[in-house]
Amino acid sequence: MRTRQIKILCTACFVFLAFMGSSEPSSEPTLELVTKDIYNRPFDLNDYRGRIVVLYFTNKNYASQRSPKYSSQAAYYAFDKNLQFVLIFSPKGIPKIGRGTFRKKLTARIKQEEQKFKEHVEQEGKDPSGIIFSRYLTDWGLSIHKLFTINSNEEKFSIAILDQDGILRGHFPGEKNYDKAVQLVEELLKSMN
Repeated sequence: MRTRQIKILCTACFVFLAFMGSSEPSSEPTLELVTKDIYNRPFDLNDYRGRIVVLYFTNKNYASQRSPKYSSQAAYYAFDKNLQFVLIFSPKGIPKIGRGTFRKKLTARIKQEEQKFKEHVEQEGKDPSGIIFSRYLTDWGLSIHKLFTINSNEEKFSIAILDQDGILRGHFPGEKNYDKAVQLVEELLKSMN
């Protein structure tokens, strides 16, 4: 398992360095994803071309605990127009009969958290209309997990990062790789400036 993680990291670093050193367009394929979010609104990954996209793959059990790292990271990047967060929930721990209830509870919780964050931002004297909120998807058939080769049995979360051209630049399974994911996001953001 450790060898696989090292290979993934080395590949991600190599791809990133090759991207930075070349002015030619990348021949890497871009990933296509068209679906609907938890609000039943259209979601097309191509709409975020020009931004770095950070995809968090998680599940009901971990979402109920709420990651303090994710909360602080989402707040830190909340006004960065070069970045879009997308949370993708697997069906793990959710019986088919309970999926509608899960979605309703999740949308209510998200609306509540977003409202609290807006109020916090206003108290700091900032304009909440500039917040770039995360998008939320459910992946009942695991087709999105398969597209990004994510293990749906990951206990906590996995992160996949796309660059501004829509090309996958890194896959970071689990909390132990969280800091590496943040480092790649920072490197990609710097390359845009």
